[in-house]
Amino acid sequence: MRLMATILTAAAITAGAAAHPGKVFATPEGMKFEVLSDSTVSVGKLKDKNPGFSGVVTIPSGITAEGKSYTVTKVRSWGFFGCNGVTEFVIPSTITELDIWAFSCCEDLQRIVIPESVTSIGYAALDGCKKLTDVTLPSTLTTVPERMFQNCEALTHITLPQSVKTIQNSAFSWCRALKEINLHEGITAIGNYAFSVCESLPNPKLPSTLRSLGRNAFSSCDSITSVILPEGLEKLGGEAFSGCVNLTHVRIPASLSDVGNSPFLTCLKLTSIDVAPESKLFSFRDGMLMDAEGTSIIQALRTVVGGRVVIPSTVTTIGKLAFYDCNKITELVVPSSVKTMEFRSVHDCKRLTKVELNEGLKEMEGEVFNGCRELRQVYVPSSVERMGERVFGWCTALESVSLPEQLTTDQMTFNNMTFDQNDTVDIIVRKADGTTQTLHRSDLFDVKTLYRFTHDRLPPPQEPNAPRVLE
Repeated sequence: MRLMATILTAAAITAGAAAHPGKVFATPEGMKFEVLSDSTVSVGKLKDKNPGFSGVVTIPSGITAEGKSYTVTKVRSWGFFGCNGVTEFVIPSTITELDIWAFSCCEDLQRIVIPESVTSIGYAALDGCKKLTDVTLPSTLTTVPERMFQNCEALTHITLPQSVKTIQNSAFSWCRALKEINLHEGITAIGNYAFSVCESLPNPKLPSTLRSLGRNAFSSCDSITSVILPEGLEKLGGEAFSGCVNLTHVRIPASLSDVGNSPFLTCLKLTSIDVAPESKLFSFRDGMLMDAEGTSIIQALRTVVGGRVVIPSTVTTIGKLAFYDCNKITELVVPSSVKTMEFRSVHDCKRLTKVELNEGLKEMEGEVFNGCRELRQVYVPSSVERMGERVFGWCTALESVSLPEQLTTDQMTFNNMTFDQNDTVDIIVRKADGTTQTLHRSDLFDVKTLYRFTHDRLPPPQEPNAPRVLE
């Protein structure tokens, strides 16, 4: 049942000097009007003042101040931010713009009708309205703005007007109760994190007009069990369905030309990926999503890949997060065909005890083996020219790493916390003359100064506690 409406009228306007753009009028209840032009004003609440209105609040369509009439055309940025106690805002048809954060964090707001007159809605306009359940959008809306409904935890359904073409980043993220939304034909793009953590949202029926699905677009949507990506989709963002723990079936269309890293990361029940036979760019083999030629591993399914894994000899790149959290793997063989292991490509494989890296490997990006807590010995081939940060970070069981000399003479490479969180590992340096030198990491680094090392600033060599330069 609605509460008694609080009607704010022009009669409550405080008088002042002659009006000019930027001039402010206010009501005793704390509603603020700022002059935009000779005949228009914006509306909001007075900053740093708890408004004296609650329940159903009707925003006036116009005011008269100092004998002059003004039309209310805009809810200004942060206009009614945090107006707790208000259950509904009634917006007049004179308003054409809702600026950024216009009604955000109104935690008791339950209902809002955005009139047909509104042609512009800003960032996060209704973000954090935790009790919002009833929303009406104008039929002319073409874009659901970024973070518009983020954290609207009680929202269970919403009808998008047929005019909507784009759903921007995080538009509905953390709408945990959302069960129903019409993703109609005509929508062409869904942004990053658009429906992330919509835990009640069932299998989305994606329109055939969709061309781009952003990074983490449906991540952590626990109710999704099946995803059929429509024919016509061209771009699938990284981790698009990551954390969809009940996802069991995925179909990838032939039209798809661009796939980001690990789109189905930590999908605990996914055992296969159905790639359209007509696809000329992607394939699924041996539990791994790859490019059609088998030269790049996009993602290995943790439910399938395990034991001793031998990377196919066609592979040249192990992609970002490709084997992330593949806890069934105990041994990994990387053939000489592989040139690059990208960021976190074998991250957090907790049962991995043995790695075989072969000559031919050129680059190991940051955190490649980070979190592989059972890994004990690693031989880094002489062909490796670059190692990123924390390659063996949190490899707490690591006993020894054999490195070519060129990696240890480059102070920036060697001092970049490659062995983060393991002070006991032995570093075996292979020299050009065929001899080796064993170094103890605990002797090379002072733990107190370890975390001062960064990409762009190293302690000068002569500074106390600086690491010794290798000979």
